[in-house]
Amino acid sequence: MNILFLVSSFLVILSFACAQTFHTVVSFESEKSFFMGYMKGLRRTRNMWQQKIFTDATKVAIPPNTTTPVKKEKPLKNFTSHRKQRNPSQYSKLNLSHLFSEETSSILLQKTALSLIKQLYGDKPFIKRSGIENVEQQILTEMLKIGKKLTSVSDLQDLSPSEEKLKLIYYRMLKGSGDYNLEKNLGYPPLSDFFSLEENERKSIYFSFASYPLLCALCGKELAQEIIEKEEEKSRKADGRRTLTKQEMEELINRKMGPKGTSLEIIDLLSFSKKNVQLEKLTYKDSVSGVYFTLPISKAL
Repeated sequence: MNILFLVSSFLVILSFACAQTFHTVVSFESEKSFFMGYMKGLRRTRNMWQQKIFTDATKVAIPPNTTTPVKKEKPLKNFTSHRKQRNPSQYSKLNLSHLFSEETSSILLQKTALSLIKQLYGDKPFIKRSGIENVEQQILTEMLKIGKKLTSVSDLQDLSPSEEKLKLIYYRMLKGSGDYNLEKNLGYPPLSDFFSLEENERKSIYFSFASYPLLCALCGKELAQEIIEKEEEKSRKADGRRTLTKQEMEELINRKMGPKGTSLEIIDLLSFSKKNVQLEKLTYKDSVSGVYFTLPISKAL
């Protein structure tokens, strides 16, 4: 009887040991895959940056008196809207700075910011687990309250709420989940991918670069989708990427909403200027591990 008890005990201990070992091995392999993907991404993006520096440095200078030939656009084979790209530019984001001033703030701008926050984070587990009613509204209210008190705001981290529960939620929004895919609803982005703080900008949104989620937050999903479709149609006719002009956008909004206050407010938030977008960061996705690596240009050297 004692032997049977000892054998049973030994088998139970052995099973626990095997389970723990299996868990450790799986965890180790996962960490190993992530680490290798991260290092590969770091190496690849640095090589890409060095190659760009070399290419720029070895370009033949154009004589000052010669005319620069007009660069022809490549034929448009497959249309993919730049508004849905994974690597947003600095001009594709919603500029929050105007919300901190009574002169430049508006109800529509606040609604757009709230709608964008809900769209990006509203269905995520850490929001649902918080148990806080209208948590997105509370987060935005705290951000605006802090932003109005500060003389200057240059970093989204400066807008972190003081209340502990909200601060934890805001921190997760600020950092993001690492890799994410909005179309497949996987993960969630860092706040800085869709919000910016540019005090010197005249408008809150650069329409030509605005991301698809931002357009959805501003004028609704139906109108945002129609903008994408109109731009695809326009791009195919021109055989090169095109965006809607201010007049075309006004006509589309008026047709959908009518020439009323809301349509005028939307246009008032938009700048149709087409700035020269400088390269801010390089990205690389490792096909084996699935790790998405981003290297800011300031850290590339």
